[in-house]
Amino acid sequence: MRITRIRALFALCGAVVVVALILVVGTFWFGWYETSRVRAVLDSLPVPLDAQYLSDYPHGIELDESFLTPPDGWATLRTYRLGGAATRDDLIDFYLSTMTPEWEGCLRHVATWNPQKGESGVMLMGVAFVKEDTMVNVDAINLGEGGPRTYDVYVERQRRFNPCD
Repeated sequence: MRITRIRALFALCGAVVVVALILVVGTFWFGWYETSRVRAVLDSLPVPLDAQYLSDYPHGIELDESFLTPPDGWATLRTYRLGGAATRDDLIDFYLSTMTPEWEGCLRHVATWNPQKGESGVMLMGVAFVKEDTMVNVDAINLGEGGPRTYDVYVERQRRFNPCD
């Protein structure tokens, strides 16, 4: 009888250790907690009425690129398909006008090169916002001529830089 109780106690302790290990590894190595916080930010952002949610891609941010350490942070890329005839400028205007005032916003540009004409240029790519330790990038590059009519919203907490500087 006493041996059965000791075995049960060891089994219970083993189960507690396994559950604790799963929670610690899931929280830090797989980013369960931080990913849920990033997703909460994404869910709080405005979305155009004719936008259709397609997917989320949560991923770790590696600064040292070592597989032996957990990621240094977590981010999520959310993709939407935009209906109607809205343009890149329309989408950027939407976000600039609907984000709450505590978000610092700025336009994002990308350098272009046309090898046929030998010309370089600058194209409006999207808009970025920063609030405290959180960064939101709205990438509207796919809303150009013949593009797939999708756009991405990237959220990173514990941001590494300010895209508006």
